[in-house]
Amino acid sequence: MTIKVAPGSLFSDVFPIFEEDGITKHSGVVSFTTNLLKDGVVSVVPVTISEIGTAGDYKVSFTPNAVGVWIVHVFNTYDDVWWSSTVEAGYPDAFTETTEARISVAFDDSVPRLYMEAWLERGEVAIEKALLISCEVTLLDHTGAELFTETSTTPKDDNHFSLSHDLSLTGDRVYNLIVTIIDSVGEVVSYHSFGTVS
Repeated sequence: MTIKVAPGSLFSDVFPIFEEDGITKHSGVVSFTTNLLKDGVVSVVPVTISEIGTAGDYKVSFTPNAVGVWIVHVFNTYDDVWWSSTVEAGYPDAFTETTEARISVAFDDSVPRLYMEAWLERGEVAIEKALLISCEVTLLDHTGAELFTETSTTPKDDNHFSLSHDLSLTGDRVYNLIVTIIDSVGEVVSYHSFGTVS
């Protein structure tokens, strides 16, 4: 059975190591060889293995960093046995239905400058910096005319893209924003608006 997780989430599985009788579990194995594949290609994502107490059960863990099928192979030197587990990294349908490129804006009329913080959510969970690729924000006036487009390819540690643009805004008007964010899954476009006052 294939286990499913969201990219960026820790995946763990447990496997036993047995004595020669094939029944009694063996504790204390510390030497392992691992091989991690993503869609059939060797991955450099770190894999950790630790024994759970002294029960002879061992936990293997890694964090898939992109959508795809991941297979981890573990070889132990005690009984010369290979063990493997498969995980599918992706977003459930429920996450996809609530995917949105979000934005928060603030305007400083003393400069004047519009500040924008944009981030991507899937299933109300913010996508982590390591999985984000780029952000584009376009501002339209009340007639639909484009006022500017700003882009960024450098998300911050808080998983947000910070953008700004110097311009004057007219009071008592509605402005529309088109926010496009690309992550390891694909492109998400969302539409937002805000109003100014005199």
